[in-house]
Amino acid sequence: MKRKVLVVLGHPDSKGFNNEIFDTFVKNIDRTKSDVKTLQLGKMKFDPVLRFGYRKFMKPDAEIEKSQELVKWADHIVFIYPIWWSSMPSLLKGWIDRVFTPGYAYNMKSFFRHDGHLAGRTAELIMTSDGPGFYYKFLAPTPTRLMRNHILKLCGIKVKKVRIFGQTGTASSERKAKFLEKIAKGARNV
Repeated sequence: MKRKVLVVLGHPDSKGFNNEIFDTFVKNIDRTKSDVKTLQLGKMKFDPVLRFGYRKFMKPDAEIEKSQELVKWADHIVFIYPIWWSSMPSLLKGWIDRVFTPGYAYNMKSFFRHDGHLAGRTAELIMTSDGPGFYYKFLAPTPTRLMRNHILKLCGIKVKKVRIFGQTGTASSERKAKFLEKIAKGARNV
């Protein structure tokens, strides 16, 4: 049985290095072992603002409903996005707010107890940063911790791998090519 892999590009701009990472990952997944679907948030048309919080649900949105179907479909979700202000782009955060809703992705029983409705799924995070990668991995792990513990774990999704490519603004084309080689190798092993 093939593994179902969803690859999410969380950068609002469909050009640049995050897009190269996305293209490299998607092209190198072994299609004999995996079925692959993709979401490029920058090309989607949806309201990323959670207008009423979770007090009441917003009107149905075809892009959000499609996203929820794909998340439920997937065994493994790959998130590719830049680190901005020690977090993720607002478009990705808004998509998460709209897609990973209470009742669909989780139910809170108390602050420390919850039911993650997406249990059994795994994820991997591929992030880029203008700062040094080791800084976000070891010294200020806020971006990783936010996604791993405060979003995905709450929903029952276990993060298996985290890759952070730092200093992208000053990286040589050779260094970027080596990182893309690592991405391609990782994709072949999904």
